[in-house]
Amino acid sequence: MAYEHILYEVSDKVATITLNRPDRMNAWTPTMERDVRHAMEASSADDDVRVIVLTGAGRAFCAGADMDALKGLDPNDVRRASNLPPFDMNRRPDWQTRYGFYPSIGKPVIAMLNGATAGIGLVHALYCDLRFAAENTVFTTAFARRGLIAEHGMSWMLPRIVGHANAMDLLLSARRVSSEEALRIGLVNRLCSPEKLRDETYAYARDLADMVSPSAMAVIKRQLYEVPFQTLAEATIEANREMMVALNGSDFREGVASFMEKRPPRSYGEVGGRFFRGGPSSPCGLRRTPRFTLRAPRGCATRSPKGEAWWSQAGSNRRPRHCERRALPAELWPRLAAALVNAADNRAPFKSPPRSSQGRV
Repeated sequence: MAYEHILYEVSDKVATITLNRPDRMNAWTPTMERDVRHAMEASSADDDVRVIVLTGAGRAFCAGADMDALKGLDPNDVRRASNLPPFDMNRRPDWQTRYGFYPSIGKPVIAMLNGATAGIGLVHALYCDLRFAAENTVFTTAFARRGLIAEHGMSWMLPRIVGHANAMDLLLSARRVSSEEALRIGLVNRLCSPEKLRDETYAYARDLADMVSPSAMAVIKRQLYEVPFQTLAEATIEANREMMVALNGSDFREGVASFMEKRPPRSYGEVGGRFFRGGPSSPCGLRRTPRFTLRAPRGCATRSPKGEAWWSQAGSNRRPRHCERRALPAELWPRLAAALVNAADNRAPFKSPPRSSQGRV
């Protein structure tokens, strides 16, 4: 696809999306919106992309909405935007909104903020996973000083990044925030001199692309964006399920081997084991396909190798204990890990250890 208001390139497993209206400080337009969404979809589907960097051309990241387009904005445009197709139908609706789809991308998205970041530009920066900023960057929510409200989910996202009190201050006052204050309140992860911003951002991105398992990044990202909707027990149970799958993956074996052999990993993301290549809805361009399924028997207890019942400690006053799914006992982890690795190496189906005949689990 030929883009009008962005530039798109892929190099060293890193995709770069550059907002490209430097003469207008990369002011946001409907054309830019269409281009950015398509480029994000392309990056998500590309198996050669491990990390995505979003930045701006010239002296700004994005100075907000194009004022010429804003003058003729139809109020019904906001309602029509709700009819956009979901970015990933397998993810929760919260991450399928007009601009809030970045958490649905199974790859890290880094905002490289090279200058003014205002209004809708700040919205996009907030939905990125990490934010690296130049020391001369200035931030503002801008909305209240234009007679507008906190739009596109900023009232939900900003407090989770900077805290309720700081979010209230930034949204009500719409004042300018320096890069030093942005770092202090947690709005950005790292500050760099303008001359070193690009080098430091890409050094970090390439380190992720070369040294970190793409399947692990995809699952960890999903875990963190699910947390606001989960209890501690639910987050723990989901982590246990994911760990059981990860232990059978090729990335796990390569991660252990590279550590033991004191060398960089050389085969992360290969087809087989945990994933096979899939479409844009799959994390890292890969789709989960466990070689086998571990089914826990009914009930709320798990039995140790000795046969005694091990009860979940995740119960609460709000729900009966039998509603809490099994958490894997600590003493079973080494045994399970060894069995999974052996089964994968021998390409043999996994066999669960024999169950005790004393009662049902």
